[in-house]
Parts: sequence; structure tokens; C-alpha cells
Amino acid sequence: MVPAARNDLLTNTSDEEKALLEQQLQQPSVGEYYAAQPIQAVYEDRPKRRGRLLRAFCAGVLLFFGLKMLAGGITSRISSYTGGHCHGRPRPTEPENWLGEYDPNEITEPGKFPIPPDMTVDHCTDWPDAGELSGPHGSEALDNPTHGHRHHFQSVWNTFELPVSSDLLFLLSRGPWSAGSVDINQSDEPGDVVLVNVTTYYHHPRLLEHAQVCKLNRKENEVGVGVFSTTPPRRGPHHHIPVRFGINVTLPKGTKDSPLNITSLVTSMGIFPHTLGDLATATRFGNLFLTSAVSGISAKRVVADNMFIKTSAGPIQGIFGAGSSLKLLNANSPIDAHGVSGGDVIVKNANGAITGFFFSKTHLDLTTANALIDVNVTLLNEDDEKPTTVSMKTAHGPIKGNLSLISTGPNHTDPTSNPGGSFKIEASNSLGAITLLTSQAPINSTVSLNAKTALSPVDVQMHPTFEGRFSVKTTLGKSQVTTDEKQEDPDRKGRKRVVDFGKVGGATTGKAYWGDENSLRGEVMVETTLADAKLKL
Repeated sequence: MVPAARNDLLTNTSDEEKALLEQQLQQPSVGEYYAAQPIQAVYEDRPKRRGRLLRAFCAGVLLFFGLKMLAGGITSRISSYTGGHCHGRPRPTEPENWLGEYDPNEITEPGKFPIPPDMTVDHCTDWPDAGELSGPHGSEALDNPTHGHRHHFQSVWNTFELPVSSDLLFLLSRGPWSAGSVDINQSDEPGDVVLVNVTTYYHHPRLLEHAQVCKLNRKENEVGVGVFSTTPPRRGPHHHIPVRFGINVTLPKGTKDSPLNITSLVTSMGIFPHTLGDLATATRFGNLFLTSAVSGISAKRVVADNMFIKTSAGPIQGIFGAGSSLKLLNANSPIDAHGVSGGDVIVKNANGAITGFFFSKTHLDLTTANALIDVNVTLLNEDDEKPTTVSMKTAHGPIKGNLSLISTGPNHTDPTSNPGGSFKIEASNSLGAITLLTSQAPINSTVSLNAKTALSPVDVQMHPTFEGRFSVKTTLGKSQVTTDEKQEDPDRKGRKRVVDFGKVGGATTGKAYWGDENSLRGEVMVETTLADAKLKL
């Protein structure tokens, strides 16, 4: 992460948390620590006949476990992405339903705009008169919409004013020709209205008969702008959209000491990529819910109490911060977090990677399928009785995690205190490797880690402060536990490091502690099938 991005991420945290998070950003990439051993090393000295029998047996086991894990992995990922229960939590009402569902295949009646029935029209734009301009008219404009204007759109510019004091500000698009872009930035001038400038690009005015832009009201003190289009008479094979909308949202000026407060900003825009500028310093959103489709959503910096970002077939990237809950949803395109922080953070993808820097004070859920997870994770815990948790799940792609565990309890700044802290780490994979490094953890902390995969190696390295029991299991692979005998007492009390373990078949179990055996607070479980399992203490 570049220095500017680090500073952006830490801007809206407390002074104490800034120092703690900055430490985590200094940690090296997890990729510098590991090199998996080839599985064939397990069998190289065996007789040929036994080798043939073993290979036949392994093939059967491989087929069984492969099909089982493949079916189970895909089923669980589909369930989680479509809103199934996660960690016993009930499915919440999705914020995009605040404005109704967007249907990209919606077919409208010619001349009838799909304005939601719960909304009333304040006013709509007036289009230019087709008879006043030269160019193709009538059916010719529909048959050949780029005729004479292949690279030179005409345009109409309209401005709408939305009160900052509204309970809900929204942008809405419906209809087959409703596509374009959304840009949200902040003005240098103070004010009490949000300006929504809509530039409508078109090839000929006759095409505008099938498009409309309106200011809308919904319920009391809810106001927004809607972009609508109808299904035109089909006269020619168009493979593009001849009318496009460029939407620029300009928020009034705010300052760091007196930020602009927006109660709720919600978008439900189909084929509209979203771009947000640097809004974190001088703007605070109560709720920020952005939804798109077949388009990306990016933010330089933005913060809200509750945040929901959803799209598909377009990347989600940027710096996002939430005081309470934060959810990022995507499919068929990556989620690249330059910095994501919040209380309850849920990041879900399908057929797309999850990468970047993530911070959570309560729970972090990272889930994808058919793609990798490569993340730096910081967990902050202030209550030993309530562990801060992270869950990483994928299938057919590696999991790489660099973990920093930090106590933020009442005595964590006292160098003579015992910080403690409680943390729970889960990594689950199917047909993909797991590599985890716990690069930072408090003394006297309780760490529970479970890493499980199949048909791929798993490699876990714990921080020297770990104390507890461990189990390393594999089938038809090597289980290995290694220690650093020169490691000094992290509490600087001169205690001796004790690592006691035994091996039975493919399982290695034991315990690790400093000084007294009664400090077995944590637990590590490492498991795989037909591959090597390694744990370094």
C-alpha cells in the first residue's frame, strides 16, 4: 500500500487506533514466508508395485473427495452468495430493496415509462423538438441510430436540486435504454441543496421520445432523480444503446470540523458505473447504499454509519469505512480493497478475487468461489469475552492471509499490563491451498484458528505469543510441526517456551505455552487431504 493510501485509511480512526493500524500496514506480504513442499516427496522411496497400488487407491480417494468437496464447496458458496444464513445470523432486508428490484430484462410498453407506483413525479425534462434539427427522422433514426453521429453525440443538460435535509436522497434507473455513469463529488461552495446534473447524450431528438429524466418524490421528505426509458419499436439490429446519461452529483461543501451530514443516499442504477471522490474528510453519510449491474463501483475515500455496495461484472475498489456495518457484494469481477474498515464487515464475491486490506472490530466475512483470497487482515478486540472473528472461504483458489491481532481493551496502552484479547480465525477451502501468517498478536491473548482444505496443502504460522493446544491432520500426506527454539519470551519475563507434541499416523497433536502449562487458552486446528499440513509455532 502506498503511503497516501495508508494515511487515507487512518484519517477517520482514533489516535490510538491509528498507531495500532499503522503497525499492521508495515507487515510484509504473506507471500514472502512460504513455499509449499511437493506431495510426491512422500512416495519417492517406495517400491514400484506398492507405488502402483497406492496410486490406484489414491485415485479412488481423490475422485471421492474431489467430487464431495466440489459439490459441497459450490453449494455452500451459492447459498452464501444468494443470501443464506451465515454464522447463524438471520438474513437481513437487503438495502437495494428500498427502491425496488432492478430487472435488466424488463420490457416496457412503448411510450410508457416504468416509474415505480410508490413515487410521484415532481417534473420531467423537456427535450428538443425533432423538427428543429437536421438529421435522420422517424424510422430511419431507429433503424440506424448512429447515422451521421457515429462519434459526435448531441446532448441536453438538466439540473435538479435535492434538499440536503431530506430523509432519503436517491438515484433510480429503469428501462432498456437507461445506461450511463454516476459521479459523486463535493463542491467548494457551501449550500443546502445537492445538485444533480444530468447530461443526456443522443444521436437524434426522435430517440428521446423513448427516454425521460424526472425529479421524484416518495413518502414524506424522500426525493430523488429517476432515469427512465421504454422499449422502442424494433426496426433494426442495434447492439448498443443510442441514448446515454451522464449523472454528476455535487454535494455542498463540508469541513473536517463541521462535516456535511447526509441521512441516506441510495442508488439503484443498472448499467451505470459509480465513481466517488474523496468524501471521507468532510461528509458523513448515515446510510450509503449503492447498487449497479455490469459496471464497476470505485471510491477514493468514503465513510458512513452503514454501507452497502453491490454490483456485478465490474470491479469494486477503493477505501470504504463504516462505523457499524459494511457489505460489499460482487460477481464475476474482483473486489480490491485499498482499505475497508468497519464493525461488522461482509465481503462476498463469486468468480472474482478478494484482495486488499481489511479491518474489523467485531466480525469480518470474506467469501468467494473459483477465485483467490489474498488479504491483510487486522482484527481489533476490546472484550475478552466477545472474540473478534474473521472467516475466509473459497473454492478452487488459494487463500493467503496476513493477520494482525490487536487488543484495544482499557489497559492496552499500559506497557506493564497484560493486553489479552480474544480472536477467532476460520479459513475454509476446496481444491485450493491455505497459507496463513499471524504476524502480530497480544500477549495473554486467546486465539482460535481453524484452517481446513482438501487436495491442497495448508501452511500456518502462529505468532510467538500463542499458547494453547494444536492439531495438524492430513490423509496420505505429511503433517509437520516446527518451532523456533531461539525465540525469546514476548512478555520479557525470561520464561521458557514449551512445545510438547506427538504423532500418530497422519495426525500431530500437542500443546504450546510459556512457563506454566495452565495458560492453554488458544487452539489451532490444521487439516487437509492428499496433501501436506504444516504448522510453525
